[in-house]
Amino acid sequence: HSVTREFYLNDAGNQIDNLGLSIDARYKQLFGLEAPMSEDMYQGVDIIQIAKTLKENHGDKYLNDVNALSFFKEYGMKEELKKINEDLEMFRVKFDVYSLESEVRSKGAIEKEIEFLKPYIYHDGEALVLKTYSFLDDKDRVIVKSDGEYTYFLPDIIYHLDKLSRGFDYLIDVLGADHHGYINRMKSALMMHGYKKDTLDVQIIQMVRIFQDGKEIKLSKRTGKTITLRELCEDVGIDAVRYFFVARSASSHLDFNLNLAREQSSSNPVYYAQYAYARLASVFEQAADEFLLDASGKLLKEESEIDLLKLLIDYPHVIEDAANKKEPSIITNFIQKLAAATHSFYTNCRIIDKDDTALTSNRLALAKATQIVLKNALNLIGVEAPNKM
Repeated sequence: HSVTREFYLNDAGNQIDNLGLSIDARYKQLFGLEAPMSEDMYQGVDIIQIAKTLKENHGDKYLNDVNALSFFKEYGMKEELKKINEDLEMFRVKFDVYSLESEVRSKGAIEKEIEFLKPYIYHDGEALVLKTYSFLDDKDRVIVKSDGEYTYFLPDIIYHLDKLSRGFDYLIDVLGADHHGYINRMKSALMMHGYKKDTLDVQIIQMVRIFQDGKEIKLSKRTGKTITLRELCEDVGIDAVRYFFVARSASSHLDFNLNLAREQSSSNPVYYAQYAYARLASVFEQAADEFLLDASGKLLKEESEIDLLKLLIDYPHVIEDAANKKEPSIITNFIQKLAAATHSFYTNCRIIDKDDTALTSNRLALAKATQIVLKNALNLIGVEAPNKM
């Protein structure tokens, strides 16, 4: 498939208003002014740093500027998006396109969409309600509130239509755990435009809880108690974070054990997998092109050899299954099995035996095939395969 990875940012709602207000309050506080922070505002150190940068670069310019709040929102958005980009790049995640809700709203498409949806709209007082219940939804949904403000749903509809208008015939949304109700309302809206319900697939990603020393670390964006992705990667390593994140089904809650992720032992699944690869690399370093590889497998009869062969044969089916189910945890489960079989093979079989070159050639071929598959599987989940540990 030709795939485009797109990041959609809701930059026109209350959260962005709160971002601007939070920066405004922190900026004023730096000048000794009283500026209380409400519960909805963001308390994190990143907001304080943005305010400090503004003071350093502009002094008190925005203390009495009527357009200060608008500027703070725009500036804060750019700074936060810049950090998001840097963190994603560090985490080996690449997006091809960034789309903003504000751009969707500014194209004049909202009025056109309301006009198109008129047959499916009714008034509830001053609010406009879309008849999504007539399709797949469990109730009808407000698209324009009684005060004239649009709900998130309306620009989201337009955004999905925009993607389809660009030639894509299949959309996959990756959303947080609190968006279950979003699925059927969006499918319903697209069906109003004549699209099949299967045009959109929504993957719901469950929450991550961080544990240390057997206790959960309570986190909150608004109170400022956070562990950023960058901080997590700097603590336990990018490979560990990526591996742990995809080791469980997306629909399952993930309890991230910091102590386990830091361990350099077989108890740590990513270390266990990478060590299996490094062990094979050491075998070929020792062999030093002294032996030819014989892929016939005719001399492979030990149980650990047969177990390894069976896993290698099954690998294409594992990848197909993971792709069809959109479930990368199937790959990590396979990696753990392959790593276990590799360690067993390494321990129980004398791979290099200079007194039996024929058997050595068979076993080296098996080791090379295993090394190729293990590296390929790790690569698919964005984890490195080191030659040395």
